Amino acid sequence: MAPAVHVAAPVCGPRRLSAMPAAALVEAFRATCEGHVADVACTPQGKALLQAALRTQRSEVLDSVVTELCPRLRDVAVDVHGCHVLRTLVEACTAEQTDALIGAMHASVVLNMCTASQYTRRTLQSLFERREVDLSALVHVLADNAGYLAATQQGCISLMRVFELCDAAQKAELVRELLPKLAALSMDAFANYMVQCAIEHSDRATAAQYVVAHFTGNILQMSCNKHSSNVLEVVLRCCGEVPAVRRLFLDELVFNPAALKEVVGDLYGNFVVQALIGVVTNPMEFKRVEDRLRPALVGCQFAAKIEGKIKAKRPVPPHAGGAVHHHSYPQSRQQRPLSVPCTMPDHVGPCAPSVRATIALPQAPVMSLGEARVPTQGYCHRPYDCNPLCCAPLAAEQQQPQNVVQAPSGHVYPVDHFQFPILKERTAARAAGAVPVTDGEDSGPVYGPSPAARRHLQQQQQQAFRPPFNIMC
Repeated sequence: MAPAVHVAAPVCGPRRLSAMPAAALVEAFRATCEGHVADVACTPQGKALLQAALRTQRSEVLDSVVTELCPRLRDVAVDVHGCHVLRTLVEACTAEQTDALIGAMHASVVLNMCTASQYTRRTLQSLFERREVDLSALVHVLADNAGYLAATQQGCISLMRVFELCDAAQKAELVRELLPKLAALSMDAFANYMVQCAIEHSDRATAAQYVVAHFTGNILQMSCNKHSSNVLEVVLRCCGEVPAVRRLFLDELVFNPAALKEVVGDLYGNFVVQALIGVVTNPMEFKRVEDRLRPALVGCQFAAKIEGKIKAKRPVPPHAGGAVHHHSYPQSRQQRPLSVPCTMPDHVGPCAPSVRATIALPQAPVMSLGEARVPTQGYCHRPYDCNPLCCAPLAAEQQQPQNVVQAPSGHVYPVDHFQFPILKERTAARAAGAVPVTDGEDSGPVYGPSPAARRHLQQQQQQAFRPPFNIMC
């Protein structure tokens, strides 16, 4: 057993070491660490001194440390202090020195570095971040033991960090052992993170091939699992736009009534259904999914969440929300320039015959409700306007488009001109309680004139109304 190594107190403090010049650090290294670097690296004071000396990047220091650490790399790489020294060495040494270190990393050393602690695995991560030398030997070791590493807490993280930093060929080699049992690994508490990483950091076509080839027939079981449901959500997010992947999910979950009823009511499966709704973009496909989901959501405790996702994804019709489009003012103020039927004004008399005519009104500019409307031809009956009714003569030379109040009628009749004696006599008799009886063809029942009397009254009305009302409505 090597004797205990003691580092002098003046050089053991990290602040003192960072303030010391490079020459002083090299002298302290030679005096304290040279000859037994592996033992000094496993002590707190020796770790601080070696890290400070390695950061100077002096060739004599780097060569000495690499030469002494390679034979004992198995012990230093997994030590609680030595792993920090090894990581600092990897970050400071040259390509030749890095190649010498990798040559000393046997398979057992690499696997121990991946699984011992979060600090030991970071040394391996630093090697792939710098990539100064060929790391194929390390990739082969990791690929051959990918199944074991993916099922351990620190091993899956080590595999994920290495996978993120590899090129496409090395990624394919790393997942080669995982693919045959990809569905089972997705349900593992640790391996599911590696499966998610493999899908996220592969191109879309490659990830879709992994899913279709190895998840077929397991979508329902994976959807109802705590860990694999997260994998399926990542699949839908990364390659859900691929038709083959979306068809696989729809066939095994949505278009299977029994599977759909189970997955929408599952604690984890409902999130997979929500993610699937989010990637459906075709309107016809979305309508089919919605029609299948409606009956399955009856009595489901997660129906509100799924229906909210459907409502957010449902296509919104244009001009929705009550906003007026393409009009600078409300349409209720627009007047339709169409031909309208007009009748005689009410001030002519209660017995005036109704004369209806269709007048083609020209299109006029729209006016606000407070503006006065002056007709250009005849008059237009607007029962909801507060403006007084205006008339204009029919002849073009007599039309007055500006400030016309009433057209001249030629003769003004008294108020009692259009009163009929026979009706007045019957009204007075009805009020007195007596029923007048007259002889002749004008007699009739008490409730109205006879047919002959009505014809006589109509003739009188036509003769009385013909001359003065030579206007158009």
